[in-house]
Amino acid sequence: MATKFTFPILTAEQQYDNLLSKWLTMDQEKEKIITFLTHHSYFKIMLYFRPYRNADAEGNRKFNEWTNRSRIIQDFDFDHNLRVLLFSYTIYIENSFKNIFCQHTCQKLWNTRWEDKNNFNDPEALAEGNAPKVFIESILPILTGILSGFSKYEHVQKYIDKHQDPKNPPFWNMIEVFTFGQVVKMYRYLADIQIQKDVAKQYNLDERKMWSWMKTLVDVRNICCHHNKLFDKRNWKIARVREIEPILDQKYDTLYHVCCIMHNLLWKIKAENWFINDIESLLERYPNVDTTFPNNRKSLWK
Repeated sequence: MATKFTFPILTAEQQYDNLLSKWLTMDQEKEKIITFLTHHSYFKIMLYFRPYRNADAEGNRKFNEWTNRSRIIQDFDFDHNLRVLLFSYTIYIENSFKNIFCQHTCQKLWNTRWEDKNNFNDPEALAEGNAPKVFIESILPILTGILSGFSKYEHVQKYIDKHQDPKNPPFWNMIEVFTFGQVVKMYRYLADIQIQKDVAKQYNLDERKMWSWMKTLVDVRNICCHHNKLFDKRNWKIARVREIEPILDQKYDTLYHVCCIMHNLLWKIKAENWFINDIESLLERYPNVDTTFPNNRKSLWK
């Protein structure tokens, strides 16, 4: 039987006392720590406690004796700066993918009737022998909101003001309205497999690996946007690609591997970029943070 949740919200001062009771060494003035707790969610900070706590005989989770507050805040700050950095570079990849996908679809298939449900299939539903679920049904409400005036996009509004036929703007006019995740799903559910192949070819990938990599980067972008813990996340499901095998190990499921695929894509999009330098600079600023990046990464990335 589930027990009733009875824990009240704690003030910053109570959070401070609670951390002391769990044996966390406070190596800064109490006022500074309380100020930090005032401006940062205790629930979010707890995510960074896990590697430094163990359960005692009574099942109470307490900090290891050598753990101090500064050590945990280093992880917290490193993760924050890493999210800011990766988000800034996923924008390059998002813009590239959206534009290439739009070019290929508009030239071969869509211009104005992009919202035709027959343009999309759900491969998972088809594999089960069921009637295909059509992804476009989740897109149309967004379009309705835009056309109703709830969302303002200057280029879309310009079309609406001047044209009535067709009712919906062309896809190349709409592409920036959709999120990265929505466009990646459009790519995955596209009924025309050849367009998937053509888009993937721009990055020297096949369509399955293209989908895998873009889905991974959508996840990275969302984690960055919503300020979730990122730096030690594992079990990323990334399709392997032969041309970057030398910089990978057998697990291929850590954030280091995510950065490898970002490095690969960014080099194709904008060869003169500072991604590796920025990653290295960040790692050097936080030498005590236990990351998933191998020590010989510099020689591997070269």
